[in-house]
Amino acid sequence: SDTWRAQELGFPSPPDQPEMFMLNIDETLLEALEDNSMQLQNLMGSKYVQGNSTFLEVVQDWQRKLGMVDVTLNAWKEVQSKWSNLQSIFVGSADIRVQLPEESKRFDVVDADFRDMMKEAPSLPNAVEACNLTGRLERIEAMLASLEKCEKALADYLETKRAAYPRFYFVAAADLLDILSKGSNPQLILKHLPKCFDNIKTLEFEKDQRSEPTRQAIGMYSGEGEFVKWTKTFTCEGAVEVWLDALTHHTHDELKSLLMDAVAAFEEKP
Repeated sequence: SDTWRAQELGFPSPPDQPEMFMLNIDETLLEALEDNSMQLQNLMGSKYVQGNSTFLEVVQDWQRKLGMVDVTLNAWKEVQSKWSNLQSIFVGSADIRVQLPEESKRFDVVDADFRDMMKEAPSLPNAVEACNLTGRLERIEAMLASLEKCEKALADYLETKRAAYPRFYFVAAADLLDILSKGSNPQLILKHLPKCFDNIKTLEFEKDQRSEPTRQAIGMYSGEGEFVKWTKTFTCEGAVEVWLDALTHHTHDELKSLLMDAVAAFEEKP
């Protein structure tokens, strides 16, 4: 019991969210949890403990307490990880909130509950007391269940986009979410083109009267800086998976046309 009086959970604030507290578990706490759990298990097999109701009750009580520490910390870490990953998606992306309104509402509920719990958490840092607090594990498990539903809905949503444009299967989920959330602005998609095309680094666009790029693309640059001017302009608008698919076909057509002109020019030379 002396060991666990000194074992406390850390709650540092992330640099980008100074008003928020995040769970931090020291390695010595995890080592003590593993060692003490093993010691209690060995004690339960001792005839001296089994033959003494007082000792048996103490050992069982500590087994229950440390068992709760183990289960609660694992669930807590998982909730924190999922919340961190989904926060930038459901809070930071207006497009995703429009596409997944029910899941966005569900995440909002979890977000508010998680923030409230983390605001209260530093007031009870002792690991045993914090993890055995009445209702805490149930609260964390409820958040975890909701976050898993959000993750599944998000995965299903991404799958529909990948099915519409198969090259998205080669794009990491985080990058794909960035593409989908910014798809209405072609300039913000350009950095992701090399992930969808073998050697197209960026596109060249027509400029408007203010010298700002329009949605009309007029050519493409390779990774080596080579420029291919197109015979026809291409309009980057609509659903991003639709115009990227059309762009794929457009680049094929333009390269075919360029190669045919090259072959014709070669045959004409003496």
